[in-house]
Amino acid sequence: MSEMSGDSFPYLGLSGLGLSGSLKSESLQGAVVRPDQGRSVNRQAQGHWGRKISPLLVLASLLLGSGCSEMRVILSGVQALRGGSSSTGSTGSSEAFYRASQTISGQLDETARVNPLDDSYIQDHPLTVQSGDILIAAMNSADFDTYLAVRDSSDQIIASDDDSGPDVNSFMAVRFPSAGSYTIEASSFEGGETGDYELGYTLGSVEWEQTIASRLGEGSARHPSDESWMEEHALEARGGRALLVSMTSTEIDAYLEVLDAQGEVIASNDDSGGDTDALLVVYLPESGTYTIRANTFSAGETGSYTLQYRLL
Repeated sequence: MSEMSGDSFPYLGLSGLGLSGSLKSESLQGAVVRPDQGRSVNRQAQGHWGRKISPLLVLASLLLGSGCSEMRVILSGVQALRGGSSSTGSTGSSEAFYRASQTISGQLDETARVNPLDDSYIQDHPLTVQSGDILIAAMNSADFDTYLAVRDSSDQIIASDDDSGPDVNSFMAVRFPSAGSYTIEASSFEGGETGDYELGYTLGSVEWEQTIASRLGEGSARHPSDESWMEEHALEARGGRALLVSMTSTEIDAYLEVLDAQGEVIASNDDSGGDTDALLVVYLPESGTYTIRANTFSAGETGSYTLQYRLL
């Protein structure tokens, strides 16, 4: 997936407008762009675009909206949109990077279901879940750029990921708000790609290693992007492991970020924890100190929260 910075869209003639916003997670179907006092696109993933939304939509919103040059791209369920190398035309690795409780070997070819939006092939893997279950899913392939999505019984996508794993492999986490039938969709980022893949997933409750109860408000640090309240929690981790983080609150709209040792945001999430709770999983490529940033979606929000995390 190609990278684009938040303030330079030369092919749209928007370079230098100083657009600011966030790639957020609300709904891949019917994704909207609305004027808002959002965060810098660089705050979340250095400007990766989800494949279900076109930059032309941003231009249309700018022309038809209120005239505000600050906007937030709402993309529900997209977790851990990451910076890094472009994934367009790239392939990942056949080596599994997450030790899952269930592993499925599959193949995308002309016999698979076709996505009418981009002609990519899709294989469906049904799930029956209980309310509150957490799904951690990883997809890797040496043949194509993987893409994962989770769809509910109403045919709505509630979570998706392109390349939050190593290389351009997919890695995602989602908490299910209600019991029922859901579907994991194993696909490719580009239309027409074929090849073998491995899907691994774990479903159920999580035994958290750390639980932190705290409060955001006066006395907390300010986020460098929008002055919202935040607290940072550091941890040491070995390279090649994964970090699962949950942030829940009944008082604020939770927002999570994970930073590497250089202070770069490598993962972020708004709503994958259900309602306005945040949940993410991210592959840690190097050993060192990582920082979990507990934050609010909007500036000015105050309230208590619970942060939990586990190294996988």
